[in-house]
Amino acid sequence: MTAVQSVMDHKQNKRSRFRLVKKDMLPLYICLGVPLLIMTFVFVYPLVYSFALSVTNAHLMRPNVDFVGLRNYIRILNDARVWHSIRITLTYAAGAMVLQFLVGFALALLIDYIGVVRGILRTLIVIPLMLTPVVVGVIWRTMLNYDFGIINYFVRLLGLEPIDWVYDPNLALPALIAISVWGGVPFIMLVLSAGLAAMPREPFESAQIDGASSWQTLRYLTIPMLRPVIMVVVIFRSYQLLREFDVVFTLTKGGPARATETLTYHIYARMFEAGQIGISAAIAYVLFFITLAIVVFLFTQLERGDQDMVASTAAGSIQQRPPIQLLRKSIAFVINLPLRIAVGLVDLLAAYLGKALSLAAGALRRGQVASGVGRRERRRLGVVIASVIVGGWIVFALMPVAWIYISSVKEPPDVFKIPPKWIFTPTLHNYEVVLGMKYGTESELAMEGVKPPLSRFREYIINSVLISSSTTLINITTGMLAAYALVRLRFRGKEFILVGMLFTRMVPPIMLILPIFLIWRQLGLLGTYHGLAIAYLSFGLPFSIWMMRGYLMDIPADLEEAAMVDGSSRLGAFFRVTLPLAAPGLAATAVFNFIGAWNEFFFAIILGNNQIKTVTVEILTYVTDYAILFGRLFAAAGLILLPIIIFTFFVQKYIATGLTGGALKG
Repeated sequence: MTAVQSVMDHKQNKRSRFRLVKKDMLPLYICLGVPLLIMTFVFVYPLVYSFALSVTNAHLMRPNVDFVGLRNYIRILNDARVWHSIRITLTYAAGAMVLQFLVGFALALLIDYIGVVRGILRTLIVIPLMLTPVVVGVIWRTMLNYDFGIINYFVRLLGLEPIDWVYDPNLALPALIAISVWGGVPFIMLVLSAGLAAMPREPFESAQIDGASSWQTLRYLTIPMLRPVIMVVVIFRSYQLLREFDVVFTLTKGGPARATETLTYHIYARMFEAGQIGISAAIAYVLFFITLAIVVFLFTQLERGDQDMVASTAAGSIQQRPPIQLLRKSIAFVINLPLRIAVGLVDLLAAYLGKALSLAAGALRRGQVASGVGRRERRRLGVVIASVIVGGWIVFALMPVAWIYISSVKEPPDVFKIPPKWIFTPTLHNYEVVLGMKYGTESELAMEGVKPPLSRFREYIINSVLISSSTTLINITTGMLAAYALVRLRFRGKEFILVGMLFTRMVPPIMLILPIFLIWRQLGLLGTYHGLAIAYLSFGLPFSIWMMRGYLMDIPADLEEAAMVDGSSRLGAFFRVTLPLAAPGLAATAVFNFIGAWNEFFFAIILGNNQIKTVTVEILTYVTDYAILFGRLFAAAGLILLPIIIFTFFVQKYIATGLTGGALKG
């Protein structure tokens, strides 16, 4: 009887503990459920709606909609303009990605070699990363102007003829790629530099003792150890380049002669200029599948690299894989075969380039040894050379920013003078006009032909601050709790949710904008603050969840359990123990959310409906088909960029830590 009673008591205690655990985990399920409901409303439903439109003949000018099945997709196969846009998109993305990676990796290595002031150097280089894409496009458009652009001024100084950078069909795409490299290098440099700083130094010291050359150390130590970081960087930049829109829209608008008409801009033109909703939605899905194929290939490369580092027998590896995994691997191999060939060619080129650099470095070292130069002197010389190279890039990276602020304090007639007026008396006239404190001068107003009312730019700044702040607050609050739930909970479907978070990063915004526009119009959310803030969640929320998840994974659960033993609840332990430890990740996530919302242009111009304007939409009004109001343009650009630049200086270390601790470890 005693034994039976003991067994019954044990079962009863087990049930009680199970109920306590379920009760303790209930808040986590709620924390996860709320963001999933938001994502269903702002992402999943619009995505399904977009596919439904892609199988119809929907048109903006026709109320009747008929089901056409796969006819739109079949039409795409025979559409020469679509294939042209695909070629332009892949050329742009591949060219920009290769150049960005080479320059970014080189800068990361040089900054790591310099070592002393790496924090200051990273801060200066990273500024272009945070700049508003619309401002970047508009400013580069003025700098590349044939008649009065600052770039052609330097071309003339070299004794050459001015170059029509933007309106020459042979130069427009290279110019677009060069601007993309200028803006994308800081991201690659920042992440790789943080990865280099986090690597252990013992293997490199051992290699140096064994007499390994710099090229051997780079090839056999640095690159293999950085492989996961490199692949994540390439994945991030690849899908961003494939869906690039803002700079193309503001700089070239797909021209000249469709020389820069990327697939995203092509979809926009067909959707909002020609009104072809059905075919536009189908083309958007084509862009999505291209992006998905490339990202899957890169992800399998990362996965393969991780598996190679784990000792396993080849005999049992195939038998242990389930059929669905083998099918997925086979499909991925077929899709990625052309990309593997391309990567092989790039690797071959990199090997020859590296060998050439190694021979040059060896010759320089032998020359230094022959001349009696010691190791310390060689180190100093190397630091000087690296500093000159990095300093040259910093000058190039900050030149547009400096040009903005120098031009913004000139008198309007002096802004576009060639040769530039380098010595002048600074004035705040342009800022006063933009902020609505006074009217412009007669020469400015005559450029538009009419006398406009006082500027409402202050109102648009307030709009951007309110929308960006509210979006950031919602994202980091709900995203942080959802990430915590995904780290601590164990349930079926968890991997599916995580894959879904990554899936959102591959979906071009153009796929969601029209469904969201139609839904928002029915709900009365067009032209409202909360309408824009909710729409921004479609991409900001999954990014926040993924970033914070990577940080929370590194915090041991034992710390929370110790607090719970002392009487704290699950959420109480999270707020008191875990959250302070995750502060760098939270800061990085908040920074990227705010900057992403502040810089948003595409959603703002469509969903604002000319009722709620943000600063990114308003700045385009200073560039018309008849004239460019240079003074106001540069002053407005300076005001838009100022909070981002200040923000970047103060939180740069959290940005680097957040990327390596969040996105890369997640």
